[in-house]
Amino acid sequence: MPDDARPDVRLLGELFAHWAKEIPEREALSFQGRRLGWAELDERARRVTGALAAAGATGSRSSTRTHPPAWK
Repeated sequence: MPDDARPDVRLLGELFAHWAKEIPEREALSFQGRRLGWAELDERARRVTGALAAAGATGSRSSTRTHPPAWK
């Protein structure tokens, strides 16, 4: 994947949302035989975020800059 094709994101949630829109069914995560596509990973991450917020979790936002491996 050329550098100019990488999304300009700073938060992990933004990265999940970007790839969920661009390649929703492509494998994002695989663990112990369970595979999640980007759309499912994004949806699950949003649920966790919502549950934490509902439970009163507050604080600074963590940020990262990361990109999935190039696929061809």
